Amino acid sequence: MMDLYVRKQYEEAKEVIFDFVELNTPHQYWMAKSFILLADIYMIGNDSFQALATLESIIDYYEETNDGILDLARRKKADIIKLEEPPEEKGAEEAIEIEMEEGSQ
Repeated sequence: MMDLYVRKQYEEAKEVIFDFVELNTPHQYWMAKSFILLADIYMIGNDSFQALATLESIIDYYEETNDGILDLARRKKADIIKLEEPPEEKGAEEAIEIEMEEGSQ
């Protein structure tokens, strides 16, 4: 999968991921890593809706809490949400942070 991703063969990588999912593997870590890669592929294809849905499924259903998967999925989700913010909201948010920093001195 990853080698296809690195070679920018995104459709082929998606096919391999979907084939892996159909195997119904008991290796949940690798299944989750595959879905995270799938979310990255969706973002490359400008499909943030599918990327978010994919990451949310990991966040909602992945049970292991100590292997970094949930943290990674949450970070990627936050990054996508930040990218989706309209530019004027980003500027307002930064202005508020600056005001708070200046007011706390």
